[in-house]
Amino acid sequence: MEMKMGRSLLLQDRVFLLAVVVIVFAIATAGSISTWTMKSELENRSAECAVSIARTFALMEPVRENLGKAGGASVIQPIAESVSFASGAQFVVAIDMNGIRYSHPLPDRIGKHVAGGDEGPALAGEEYVSRANGTMGPSIRALVPIYDKSDRQVGAAVVGYLVNDMSREVRATLKKMYAALLVSLAVGMIGSIVLARNVKKAMFGMEPFEIASLLEQQDAILSSVREGIIAVNADGDITLVNDEARRILSMEEDMTGASVAEAIPTTRLPEVLATGQPQYDREQILGRTLIVTNRVPVIVNGKVIGAVASFRDNAEVKKLAEELTGVRKYVEALRVQS
Repeated sequence: MEMKMGRSLLLQDRVFLLAVVVIVFAIATAGSISTWTMKSELENRSAECAVSIARTFALMEPVRENLGKAGGASVIQPIAESVSFASGAQFVVAIDMNGIRYSHPLPDRIGKHVAGGDEGPALAGEEYVSRANGTMGPSIRALVPIYDKSDRQVGAAVVGYLVNDMSREVRATLKKMYAALLVSLAVGMIGSIVLARNVKKAMFGMEPFEIASLLEQQDAILSSVREGIIAVNADGDITLVNDEARRILSMEEDMTGASVAEAIPTTRLPEVLATGQPQYDREQILGRTLIVTNRVPVIVNGKVIGAVASFRDNAEVKKLAEELTGVRKYVEALRVQS
């Protein structure tokens, strides 16, 4: 009893587990893609902002006039702090042609060489975005050349955002997204349970191996009966033909799926489908064979969903009747003698 109960849940468990795996995979994939997209988008947006801020900072007259000059840091540092505060950039640094800082978020770093090792091209007049590890940690930063009034390069502006801060921002957003994904997972699992139960119910509580066994038994039964049997669906298409029916009808090809009206022109099954009324012990000519047939509709919930015809060669029926009549006469003779 326990084994049977355990086996009856196999299909339901399989459907549930499959649905859960698909949902988890879809959510995990969506989360991974969203995370990668979010980080990539944030870095690109930060890089664009850094370039824009660096260009603006590089064009400020006090910066252009004082960079590379003694005491220039005292003028440039307050401007850099104001720009950083107003723009949200985490550092705005000005360096001269030797890579010496004239501004920095940490004042004690002013007058020291810039860290990161990516300033070379900028001091050669190039503008670009770099990912480097500076004194404040890994960052996405833009480097823009700075020129004085005579159009002579005097240094470069380095503006950027710390990767760790961007990661924290991404994690904060992901927490909300993952909370929504967990809710989706819970809803998906509930839906999976309902789906599994509905599938089980639709299969009349049977497992696949039980259905296969039932079909094998049905085929064996249909092959063993001495009557031809043909079943059609509501559209009049043949769904079943047993071996005896093939023999009587001389069918060489499988007619399953064909229209019964085309396969058997004299059939009355379409009439049974239309009226929903059974027909018993009717004679019918199939080719050169006279048969006796019964036709009954298949009705489910008051609706005709198909029809079944069972038939036998009339000659065999008469032979059987004659045999029965002979037996009956023999019995009567024995009674008279007794």
